[in-house]
Amino acid sequence: MRKTLLVSLFLFLAAGILSAKDIYVSAGAKSGDGNKNAPYNTISDALSTAFAGDVIHVSEGIYYGDGGGGLFLIKINNLTLAGGYNKDFSTRNPFKHKTILMRGVGNKSDSFDECSGRDHKKWHSMTPTKASYNGEAIVYGVGDHSNFILDGFFIDGHTRQTYKKNGDLKTDIGPITSPLVSLKSPGVKVRNCVVLNSGGFGIRVAASGKKDDPASMVEISNNIIVNTLMGALELRVGDFDPTNNPNGGLAVIKNNTIAFVWDWLGEGYGLLVGRQTKLTVEKNIFAFANLTAINNGFQNKFLKLVENVFWNNMEGVYKYWSPESKLTLIEDNVNKFGGKLAEKLALSKKSEKNVAIDPKFAKIDKDFFEKFSNQIKSTGGGKVEWDSVNQWRSSMGLPLVGSKGTGNKNFAPIYELEDAVLISKESSIKGIGAQIDGPFEAYSSKTESVEKTYQDASFDSMLANSALDQKDISVKVKIEGKGSSGDFWKKDAAPDSKYICFKLGKYPNSSFVYVLKGSEALKTIEEALKLKLEVKISGTAYSIKDTYKKDRVCIVADSAEMEEDE
Repeated sequence: MRKTLLVSLFLFLAAGILSAKDIYVSAGAKSGDGNKNAPYNTISDALSTAFAGDVIHVSEGIYYGDGGGGLFLIKINNLTLAGGYNKDFSTRNPFKHKTILMRGVGNKSDSFDECSGRDHKKWHSMTPTKASYNGEAIVYGVGDHSNFILDGFFIDGHTRQTYKKNGDLKTDIGPITSPLVSLKSPGVKVRNCVVLNSGGFGIRVAASGKKDDPASMVEISNNIIVNTLMGALELRVGDFDPTNNPNGGLAVIKNNTIAFVWDWLGEGYGLLVGRQTKLTVEKNIFAFANLTAINNGFQNKFLKLVENVFWNNMEGVYKYWSPESKLTLIEDNVNKFGGKLAEKLALSKKSEKNVAIDPKFAKIDKDFFEKFSNQIKSTGGGKVEWDSVNQWRSSMGLPLVGSKGTGNKNFAPIYELEDAVLISKESSIKGIGAQIDGPFEAYSSKTESVEKTYQDASFDSMLANSALDQKDISVKVKIEGKGSSGDFWKKDAAPDSKYICFKLGKYPNSSFVYVLKGSEALKTIEEALKLKLEVKISGTAYSIKDTYKKDRVCIVADSAEMEEDE
């Protein structure tokens, strides 16, 4: 008598699987369940409930992180964190509806909370709780946070630091050299943010990607980065390749306004470029760096500069390594940034239309600029056009200053957040630098809720039943471990894809489940593996062949459930 593998026809309906969600946060609200009418009141609560594909919408207000520590940990891929909404989430303008991320202020015994010299109480949490000290970035990516989008925040570092009575930054205490935004996965994007008062670089991205994979492209666009130490942007998204192939990634830096970078530890750049990244730098304003606007000392030959404005960078415009002379050189003639001379300068031949003119910002922090220009004067000024500095001072009602090399030294005082939205008045450079009037991206979760009916199968009946191919099934099974790179038998579930593979059962009676990175199902399966418990996996079955051409059925998981103790 022939035996037949049977599948139970017990059917059940699963609603809402494969559905990313929109999560809402509003400072000062009575904490709800994260929907628009009952938002969470902290970003931390939203992050703790988010999974891949979710969008967190954040209304205007000040957010300090758990315990006031000023840390927003990003450890989920394909997550969007979008600020700049008004209180009822009906409109979004990141430069109007200030959504502020910063460290809270505790009591006076906490030396990291000092802000001597200027009144910043309006931006501080006045609760008596002493905040824990965070030496990392304010927005800090760990693990796989690929394709994370950060859009629409004011990220202010001054409450992490200590200032002298004259307002100068103290460099012997606090998170000096730490950036305010630090991301390490491919495909990340930072848009429409104002980043200021950093004790290190403003934004640091260090992520490998693929030059021919648009999904891995890093984007830094329409941001204002002002008053940073060492540099505004540090982009290390490529790896060194002696054959000079741009294997390391793809990135674009577009429509950013970068101003007032202080030299510390021999660094003070608008942009520090990493190795062989296919990088386009387009329509940005680079003004007042203590060193050069751009440092390409790693000799990235795939750097393209298009329609950028450079102004009063003390050491010069563009620094690069010359293999012929074995020296680091500086080029200030922007007309050489392309064409026949591009290769000599380690630039793309398609570089073009860069200019060196005064951006004429409509409004800047008067007290800050007085101290910044004092510092320029005290150091000799380098290649700064001193007449233009005096024109800026005059327009603010500040006294004109005389010869270079004299005057008081100042160092990295606080820049007022309310004056940080730098807008150019220069009509000839319209469309260059940050554009504060939009349009701004409208975000929503990318997938609709899907209802599926699953056949309830036993694991043994599933293993070699090719009739289940592309059927929706549910199976209760024990996870044996993570799969290796050789276990990705489903065609579109390669080792470097969006899936993670787990082994089901013991060989030879074994199979695999493929789970989306960052999903709720992944969290449940990892927990089941850790606790050595069975888990009920619902998903789509696929017939595959392994290395030994053995037929078997695997599952691409939609959801996973563990039985909880009562």
